[in-house]
Formats: sequence, C-alpha cells, structure tokens
Amino acid sequence: MNIFKTKQLTDRQFAQINQLWNEEFPVKLADRFPILLEGVENYSHYLVEDAQQQVMAWAVDFEKDQQVRFSIIVAAKHQGKGIGALLINQLNPDYALDFAMKPRHTKSLHLQTPIKKIGS
Repeated sequence: MNIFKTKQLTDRQFAQINQLWNEEFPVKLADRFPILLEGVENYSHYLVEDAQQQVMAWAVDFEKDQQVRFSIIVAAKHQGKGIGALLINQLNPDYALDFAMKPRHTKSLHLQTPIKKIGS
C-alpha cells in the first residue's frame, strides 16, 4: 500500500477515482467527480494505491467560497481497515481537523463543522 499527496492526477488515476466516485456515491451524484474542482485553484489530492497501482482510496482538500472543504472515498472492499483514518491523518499536518462527522447515508459522511486552517 502506498499513500501520497499530489497536485496533478494521471489519466489512470483520474479514471480510477471517477469509477470509485460512481461506485460509492448515490446515482444522483454519478459522474460529478470531474466537476468537483471546477473553478478551484488551491487543492491537493491524497491517494492510497495497492501494489498494482489501483486506487484503494482518495481524498482531496480544497478552498471554495472562503472555506476549506474535503472529500474522502474508500473503496467498499477496503472500508473498515483504517484507510480513511490514514487519509485524515494525511490532512492533519495541513489543517486542524476539528470536526464531527455523521452518516448522511450508508456510503458517505457529512462534515458538520468547518475545517480551520492552522494559523488562521
């Protein structure tokens, strides 16, 4: 398992994340991954890949409307293994994650309070 941060996705990574997005989010959000970061300049992707470079999980943090936001998706077959926690820990050095999450439905979590950028 390899976890890393990147600003730019390869075509392979983009396709795998879009597929993961479509598998884990409700049908009404299908194929919306490509528009998630439209108009956003300050963002970072965090990927967890297996030995075959298959995306097991993905996160992104970004600033929009003067708020820091993030999204995390873990493939169903890898949920419950602590991979989501690994991604949150990757976000921690950059942001003070003082938030509470609650299930919105069985496949996602909803951020209740804003993320505060360290030093702000």
